[in-house]
Amino acid sequence: MILRSNEAGTKGSFEKKISGNPWENGQFDNFDFRADMKIVGNFGVGKDVGRENEKW
Repeated sequence: MILRSNEAGTKGSFEKKISGNPWENGQFDNFDFRADMKIVGNFGVGKDVGRENEKW
């Protein structure tokens, strides 16, 4: 929130600050994630390739 006041400083109002987060500011509103996954693949369901299952 940002406090804005008039020139005389007698009245103030709060304004919501625009977020830089793309999930909150609408940057991804029209993005097709399913189509993008067809191009780059889904790395969340891939096979382990290294020491992911290392016993500590």
